[in-house]
Amino acid sequence: MTRSIRTVLLYHETAVMRYVEELSRRAPDLNVLTAVNREEAQALQSQADCLFAWRYPFDLIVDAAADEPLPAFVQLMGAGVEDAARAGVPKRLPVARIVEQFGSPMAEYVFLHLLAEVKRYDAQRDAQMRHAWEPKRGETLKGMTLGVAGLGSIGREIARLARAFSMRVHGLSLRQLPIEGLDRQYGADAWQPFVASCDAVVLALPLTPQTERVVDANVLAAMKPGSILINVGRGSLLDEDALLTALHETRLRRVILDVFAVEPLPPDHPFWAHPRVTVTPHVSGPSLTEEVVGAFLENVARYRAGKPLAGLVDVELGY
Repeated sequence: MTRSIRTVLLYHETAVMRYVEELSRRAPDLNVLTAVNREEAQALQSQADCLFAWRYPFDLIVDAAADEPLPAFVQLMGAGVEDAARAGVPKRLPVARIVEQFGSPMAEYVFLHLLAEVKRYDAQRDAQMRHAWEPKRGETLKGMTLGVAGLGSIGREIARLARAFSMRVHGLSLRQLPIEGLDRQYGADAWQPFVASCDAVVLALPLTPQTERVVDANVLAAMKPGSILINVGRGSLLDEDALLTALHETRLRRVILDVFAVEPLPPDHPFWAHPRVTVTPHVSGPSLTEEVVGAFLENVARYRAGKPLAGLVDVELGY
């Protein structure tokens, strides 16, 4: 028997009001409690039927599990579940994430930067600023091999756009499930041959114990000389010290990083000033309030109807 969903605890440290406004407009029947820090969440958690959260302090759920009923479910506002996994939330607690909504903007981000690199956009812009007529011929993506590590909905959308540009697409998946539309697929034990086959590699994996620092010195050394590396997954997929060494040895043509082991990236980090590194502040998958709230309300309706939640994850696996 499912419990009713009347009260939701909305948790976001910086943008709680925009979600309150959208929920009030679309679901006036819901009683919305808000928390912007750990102390407020701890005081309100037991009053909520479910949680709708960005980077929730999940240890509060673990600490209260013996004395309080668990929430009916937790709806995350993003795709990452590593905070829940790290806290060790009970397996019986349903946790749903948002993934489908991130595919298009993240794929667009990848191809914005791929095209800027192969078409030599920075050089063209520099010439314009100097009022210099300096034709700089770029390359074409057609015929290049793009490697996509992580073949969930985000990775599959990146692969789909790559095919539209007539690229060859190689994929690496944590699960041994065949994915249509790939020219070649690798398993999680084949990182070095995977990266060696690609002109550009995109990391779109979740962070799990299996994937933490999986792109290490050995994997970076196996990449093609002059290849491109893009990380839109999680910062800790990469061994950042090993990456700096690889950049120093000039094996990599360009590295585009949207995620980092420590965020915000410290002002004195070497990535900021490196001429072959592009740094963006975790913006490849912007959370569109309307879509995120829509996904949450869909799961409220599913729960009330006794249907499976959309976007359910295995917290232990991390995806």
